[in-house]
Amino acid sequence: HKVSAYLGEVQKGGIPPSAPFGPGPFREKGLALAAEAKAVARAGQNSFWNRRLISNSLGVYFMATIMAICTSPGKGTQKKDVDKARFIADWGVDGDAPAGKWHRQVSLLSLEKIEAFRARGAEVAYGAFGENLVVSGIDFAALPIGTRFYAGDVVLELTQIGKECHHGCEIFQKMGDCIMPREGVFTKVLQGGELSVGDEIRYELPFRASVITLSDSGVAGTRAD
Repeated sequence: HKVSAYLGEVQKGGIPPSAPFGPGPFREKGLALAAEAKAVARAGQNSFWNRRLISNSLGVYFMATIMAICTSPGKGTQKKDVDKARFIADWGVDGDAPAGKWHRQVSLLSLEKIEAFRARGAEVAYGAFGENLVVSGIDFAALPIGTRFYAGDVVLELTQIGKECHHGCEIFQKMGDCIMPREGVFTKVLQGGELSVGDEIRYELPFRASVITLSDSGVAGTRAD
């Protein structure tokens, strides 16, 4: 609720996004709300908001953790969990079959979604859904296209949510369901680097702005624009 309150204040103009670290009359209010949001998130009062809230001059960021990195050298083979991997700009994960110059270079899936699927009786290892990164603390399917992820030197941009389900996959045959088509997301690599299991990853929501122009008479209420 504190996180939502902070974002709500930003959205309606009560606090500029730069308030926590920027000068101005909103600094103290922004710092107070951000501190409360951070404390609530750390306390785990909401499982999907159990993360650190960071505000800076560019906007609001949310932190999470990389739990697994998975790759496969050939298409149609299950990805294997590795300790670290190199990400190549405008290509994907080094040595991973789906890498290439297209919009689905790196796939991501939430740890929480995997655990919920396991709780239904599924025996699935990391990489079983074809995901490259398993991340704890992000509900990927709830994010808009254009969201950017930052981890170390690596920068990813969300390009697609979900994918077409192939009912012939092994997981679907066993469970009658597969979460990747609705919960997995795909990204492009904007900036490369090396990532390891345990690295922190943060995401930034895309900035959107709307402008409404009014005449002086409209503002004064003497006529309707």
